[in-house]
Amino acid sequence: MDAFLRQFEINFVGLNPGIHHFKYHITNTFFEHFEGSLITEADIRVALKMEKENSFFQLEFLLSGTVDLPCNRCTKLLHFPVDADFPLVVKLDDRIAGEEVTGEDFLEEDDVWFIPRQEHSLNVAQLIYEYINLSTPEYKVICERMGKKCDAKMLQKINQYRIQPNDQPVADARWDSLKKIKIR
Repeated sequence: MDAFLRQFEINFVGLNPGIHHFKYHITNTFFEHFEGSLITEADIRVALKMEKENSFFQLEFLLSGTVDLPCNRCTKLLHFPVDADFPLVVKLDDRIAGEEVTGEDFLEEDDVWFIPRQEHSLNVAQLIYEYINLSTPEYKVICERMGKKCDAKMLQKINQYRIQPNDQPVADARWDSLKKIKIR
């Protein structure tokens, strides 16, 4: 596992039953550790409340801050607010015990995760990453959503290259010889 992401590991075996709190500050560096991340700039505070019992624990992720997202229409970067709450129950389970079971062998059921009873820690980095992504809109016309106007210069440049409906497609000479072949 990436050394940077180890800071998101919770060693729950040594924790007493009861409520425990963890705080994380998510910035640009965090997203560099996730290949293909669409988010590159962020300033998010994560407050994680963990209520530990003997065979399970309840997690509640509270996310608050901003991510910089490009408007899909004009590409202007805007600070999009993130304010979300995600609950998750993690159960320790013997049915996944077997040879060489690792923390990667989680089973998922809606808002319940089952992990092997012999596990001693849980890394929440992937969960935080997914919850941040779930907190952002899929279609990001951010300017419009945030009551702002799109960048007029960029829209003009985009329209300059847009194909108009009455434009004739440019013929590609490379295909001419293939058009002569008749299939029977």
